[in-house]
Amino acid sequence: MIQSTTLSEINTTNTCLPGDIQMLLTNSVTLHEHTKTANENTLALLSFLTSHPTMKTVKQPFSHQTAGIYNSLR
Repeated sequence: MIQSTTLSEINTTNTCLPGDIQMLLTNSVTLHEHTKTANENTLALLSFLTSHPTMKTVKQPFSHQTAGIYNSLR
């Protein structure tokens, strides 16, 4: 006899639901592309904000005076 279970009844702490592994594999293949795009967008936004006349300060770890500390912890 097969017992029917609803999603709310499953303890998902250590459980992979159908499709989770496939999604993880698919996303991990292109992770480097997503990361590169996110970094490029961050740099473009940082450039825009730091050159904007109404912006007094823009705090970004790698452009701050403590960048050396930030980079040593990465």
